[in-house]
Amino acid sequence: MRARNLKLVLAGAAAALLLSGCTFSLTPQIPEVDASGVATAVEDKLEEQVGSRPDVDCGTDKVKLEVGSTLTCVLTDPGSGLEYDTVVTFTSVKGTTYEFDFHVADSPNNPPQPTVDPGSPTVPGEDIAALVVTALTPQLDSPPEVTCPEPEVTIAVDNTTYCTFTDADGTHDVTVTITSYDPDKGEYTINAQVTD
Repeated sequence: MRARNLKLVLAGAAAALLLSGCTFSLTPQIPEVDASGVATAVEDKLEEQVGSRPDVDCGTDKVKLEVGSTLTCVLTDPGSGLEYDTVVTFTSVKGTTYEFDFHVADSPNNPPQPTVDPGSPTVPGEDIAALVVTALTPQLDSPPEVTCPEPEVTIAVDNTTYCTFTDADGTHDVTVTITSYDPDKGEYTINAQVTD
């Protein structure tokens, strides 16, 4: 009788040792995707909304997909080169399929400087376009792609030039007026008014 009990105890101990070598996790694995894939999805959504495709960089790391989690990317406006922080929030996750919302910052990380050489008070139209992008972005879902066809704009109070931008609703005209100019500092301000 004692020998039989000893065999059962040894068998139980061996089974316990075998089981201790296995680990079980009840925590579900959080799905991950490449950040570049998220960036492409944001670019697609923005192109659909505004009619032009920006460049979005979300880094190179893997992104954990959890409802409510956020990812900060950088949107670069192709026309002006202005960079905006863009926060992506995941709203629905099923495996590696996800839906998201995003918010583009109102102000660029690299705002244009409205300055001019006092000896030659003209600036390229591209400089005016960058200022118009900065002025209009808070009113729109994302930075518009602005074109100002005048190659050189004279910086003088009340001088006016005309620009355009295109979005999903079509092409819009923008009247740009120089509202102030300090020739000593070479600084000026503009007013950008969408006219249609």
